[in-house]
Amino acid sequence: MKKFISFILIMGLIISIPATVHADYYDGVTAGEQRAEQEHSTALYWGIGTPAAFVLSPLFGGGATIAAAYLRTPEPDSQIMAEVREEYPDDYVRGFESGYADYAQSRNTRAAWGATGVAFGARLALILAADEGDIYSSPDAQEMPVFEMQFSF
Repeated sequence: MKKFISFILIMGLIISIPATVHADYYDGVTAGEQRAEQEHSTALYWGIGTPAAFVLSPLFGGGATIAAAYLRTPEPDSQIMAEVREEYPDDYVRGFESGYADYAQSRNTRAAWGATGVAFGARLALILAADEGDIYSSPDAQEMPVFEMQFSF
């Protein structure tokens, strides 16, 4: 019976050690996501993405903004990381960095897509508004002259 109880206690210790390590990591991920939600700004993607997508077209300007949002991995400020490194173990710090980067990148891509959508809507509204004043769409409009080219061989 003593061997069985000893076996159970040792197995409990072996199983609980990795769970503690993972708990620190996942606590750090959660804290990083919360910090990114509070402090990470997406103003750059809205401020540059909307005019770029409007002027250069949603395909080129918007596409470049979206690509930049997907390719750039945001990092927390060095001051924030210094605070976290002082107070928490390494697993927590790795989780914090990962959670912050993932959440901030998600916000950046949503902002880039949103900026492209706003610019697309603005261009579409501008095109539709300009089409209202088209002289050829009125019932009194004259037919457009047709030019025929003659080729001789």
